[in-house]
Amino acid sequence: MKEYVYLSILIVIFSTASLLIAVPSVDDFSLYNPLWNGLSTLRERYGFEYTTTSNIQSLPENAIVFVFPSKPIDGGQAEALKGFLSNGGTVVLLDEYGYSNPLLHSIGSKASITSKLLRDPLFKYKSSELPYAWVDLGGKTFKICLNYASTLQPGESKVLGLSSYFSFLDEDLDGSHDYEEPSGRMCIASSYAFGRGLLIVFSDSSIFLNSMLNLGENRLLLEELCKNRKPYLLEDLLCFGAYTTFRESFISTLTTLYNLMFHSSISYPLMFLTALLVFSAVRRFYPRLEKRYIPLDFRSKLHSTLRLHPGWNRKVLEEILPEVFEGFEHSRED
Repeated sequence: MKEYVYLSILIVIFSTASLLIAVPSVDDFSLYNPLWNGLSTLRERYGFEYTTTSNIQSLPENAIVFVFPSKPIDGGQAEALKGFLSNGGTVVLLDEYGYSNPLLHSIGSKASITSKLLRDPLFKYKSSELPYAWVDLGGKTFKICLNYASTLQPGESKVLGLSSYFSFLDEDLDGSHDYEEPSGRMCIASSYAFGRGLLIVFSDSSIFLNSMLNLGENRLLLEELCKNRKPYLLEDLLCFGAYTTFRESFISTLTTLYNLMFHSSISYPLMFLTALLVFSAVRRFYPRLEKRYIPLDFRSKLHSTLRLHPGWNRKVLEEILPEVFEGFEHSRED
């Protein structure tokens, strides 16, 4: 294969890799999305990693799994989460659309997400769609900022968080409180013990987004949840586009290769093998490139010769030029 074909392939690979690294994901709840709707801060600052329902049982004992369902939880996923909870795991469920209601009912909590918009005209951040609420956790009370949140019917679960007395459910989404619309303090967080584990539910999936983490005491609440625990994000229930899926697979592969190369028992053999491959590639291609190299001050003589003898073979001349040029240089020095 011609050298320029190899070079073209290398350029395409390098350009694609550079694009994937430089251009971030823009999908909601992606750990690699640095924009307002992403969770890159959770990965960079708190060490969040992806996990799936297929390997959730193999997580360490101090694992805490965050679930941001962007689609309904099916039966298999619910069973995997129930098994994790039964074995002593902790799950934090953040849902404002009711996608998790089948799971909540299957574990016997009788809790449910209302899927109605919570507003607060008084205790808010800039607008009533960003109401404040108070969450009791670990013996502390956190004033958190919600973002287009819903409410939670706690059922038999323990109430952890409430909105203010001035909040209401905007059922018709007209921005104002109508007479028949519920109002007053409403549940936005609860916990339920299942097996040896604990399920914590929030009726808002946005409180830990990049844009929300520093509002109110959202960051402090996250740190309390993750205290002495290794945090994971369940990937199965997120809806990612093709670019995000491919990019995150590529980043994951690079991370795995890096860890194998520098942080594993086979790192030295791999580094030796890589050096051997690079040496072999350079040894193979360098002589060919060297043969094609023509000194700049001698190139004009080649063109002059070809003009005088247009029938001569250019490739043959290029191959003998290095020897002719070296002889020419030695004779000129003598």
